[in-house]
Amino acid sequence: MRAFTKEVNITCENTELNVSESTTCKMTGNTDEAISGLQFYLTSNDKIEIQDIKTSSIWEGDGLDGNVGLYTDENKMGTFDIGTFKIKAKKGGKVKVKAEKISFSTSSFELVSLDDEIFEMKIKGNDNWFSNPIFILGIIGIFGVCIGVFFFRKKEKK
Repeated sequence: MRAFTKEVNITCENTELNVSESTTCKMTGNTDEAISGLQFYLTSNDKIEIQDIKTSSIWEGDGLDGNVGLYTDENKMGTFDIGTFKIKAKKGGKVKVKAEKISFSTSSFELVSLDDEIFEMKIKGNDNWFSNPIFILGIIGIFGVCIGVFFFRKKEKK
């Protein structure tokens, strides 16, 4: 079988969010050969929550828990909708949303692997080093030692 154009794309309404904000993202595919299905895993880290995965009505199947597995009786070619999902920001920092282990099923049901799709975004707020619990505990510890030394020295002078 010859090599053919194949890809999955993720685009989101916003590429920068504040903590607690949400955005809607769209998944599309593109191929220059007819396909009967596709599958991939939608993943990220704990800075965001992926919610409400809804697949396009042109497909059968679902995206339950980020595991997208879709098929159709009418082969798809060109650019097509896969579905949408929401991202809710939980913690600040840079985030990568990935569609991993992507494969298309050709019209003859042969699985063809694709490169991972990676979408990057920034979550503003709560990403400062001083908001880190370890930093806060360290400051409390240093403060406690300083108070202990102060009282110890004061006790020695008496």
